Amino acid sequence: MIKFIFILFFPLWIYSQGSLVVSSGTNIVSTNNPTINLYNTNLSNNTGTNNLGSGTIWGFTGNVSQNINGTNITNFHGLRLNNTAGYTLASNTTITNRLEMVNGNIDLNGNTLEVGSSTSNPGEINWVNGTIIGPLKRWFAPSTNSTQSSGIFPIGNNTTNRNVIINYTQAPTDGGYIIVEYKSGIPSMADIYGGLPIWTSDGQVIQNYENEGYFDITPFDYNSSLNTKQYTLTMRANQLVNMNDKSIVRLIKSPGPSHTTWVSCGSHSSINGSLNSDFTVTSTNVTGFSWFNFGSQNENPLPVELLYFEGIAYPSFNSLKWATASEHNSDYFLIERSTDGEDWRQITIKPAAGNSTEKTNYFYLDNIDQFIIHYYKLVQYDIDGKFEVYGPIMLDNRIKEKKIVNYINTMGQEVNPIHATGLIFEVYEDGSIKRVIR
Repeated sequence: MIKFIFILFFPLWIYSQGSLVVSSGTNIVSTNNPTINLYNTNLSNNTGTNNLGSGTIWGFTGNVSQNINGTNITNFHGLRLNNTAGYTLASNTTITNRLEMVNGNIDLNGNTLEVGSSTSNPGEINWVNGTIIGPLKRWFAPSTNSTQSSGIFPIGNNTTNRNVIINYTQAPTDGGYIIVEYKSGIPSMADIYGGLPIWTSDGQVIQNYENEGYFDITPFDYNSSLNTKQYTLTMRANQLVNMNDKSIVRLIKSPGPSHTTWVSCGSHSSINGSLNSDFTVTSTNVTGFSWFNFGSQNENPLPVELLYFEGIAYPSFNSLKWATASEHNSDYFLIERSTDGEDWRQITIKPAAGNSTEKTNYFYLDNIDQFIIHYYKLVQYDIDGKFEVYGPIMLDNRIKEKKIVNYINTMGQEVNPIHATGLIFEVYEDGSIKRVIR
């Protein structure tokens, strides 16, 4: 059997629109840490080993999305990514030495991405741009760390980067690995507002938290020193919806593995960044891993997303209906009615969904005894008393005189009402009929 051997002494560029398949029987022998650069090329590792060259740096560049896959866990010594179109992992991947992210998102596609291989070889991440979508596993040595490259987790979703940086100020004596993932939506808790409101170390009240997603940070063992030693935690608040005042935002956590309540997250240290749309929040003296989120008081509202509020007028009642696309922290809806648009009276209260990411429909039938114009307002209240008003809408219940369009006799024949006698029928424009005896 002939075995192919790649002996690399200098950077190698591969220009291709297809795939580079490293088949079984291929050995990659590296000298002086060479770089293999793949331009618009997928990589498929089908070798009998998971090691693609000890000391080799694999570079992925171009403008077409690239895939990394194979029959085994792909083990890179180094990986450098600079492709704005991004990358997809089609197999589990380990980077033992260094991950360099210059451009492009990495979609893990349900697979595992691991940086480092042990407490003695924790690896590093040099981050400039790009987001890892899915769980990122990183190793930590049994010592303190203070740099971005040793503690950053460049995670988020396919539209937004939400970097996390963990720097230990007390040495975790046994080291180990930590897995960090940004998850969309509201955390699955028995009481998603358990423990709130809380007050942080600097006296800031926390009544609410953002509902776009949360950070799930899990140590390899909750009883390990990774979970008991102090660290500094920095999280990126990027493109949060309705963020009006970054100065009152703090980090909060729901300690694992039970995740039953929200508590303050260490000692609030600083907020960095000039924009409400992109800033970082840092807490010191943090211990324990948890679900984490950005908390604030209700000056940063998370409102109900109302789709519509409308009504239909009937002869003796009005049908009112409204729908929400999502709700967060909602308590109830109140409907008010007015006959002049100035003086309002409450007519009913409807419980709200509370928290929902799906469409919710509501309706109410209002019986009326006056055939006049009616006005309605919808008022939505949060659990903390904050409210928002929608409307008013107008419904016209005035009785309109119907126009007669024809006269007929009992045989259905059209007659002249001036000369007709006995029983005849008046036919109105809306199709209704009235009996008349002349």
